[in-house]
Amino acid sequence: MVEPLDADPDAAVAHAEAIERTLAEAGVTLEQVHHGDGIASWAVNRRAIPRGHGIRTGLEDTPVLPDGRTGRTATAISLPLPPPCSPERAAITAERGGSLRSRLI
Repeated sequence: MVEPLDADPDAAVAHAEAIERTLAEAGVTLEQVHHGDGIASWAVNRRAIPRGHGIRTGLEDTPVLPDGRTGRTATAISLPLPPPCSPERAAITAERGGSLRSRLI
């Protein structure tokens, strides 16, 4: 799990990039799941998806939509998530507790 806990979206993206770079330099080739906190989650997700990484966004730590409004349901939080690749290969899976994970299938 690549999980920058920075509240600022730009700082969180920079931190995620540094973690990813450190893992690559160490030769770690395991699948990565990226996860941010609060409104920074959306910026971390936007960076991770085109790079082919999984994402995790949960109501417990991301109760806001990308524009800062409070999301009241798991569906409201999930709607802004773009697919990680073509719709034929993407799936958004609802998990217990309102968490969502985007994964390639």
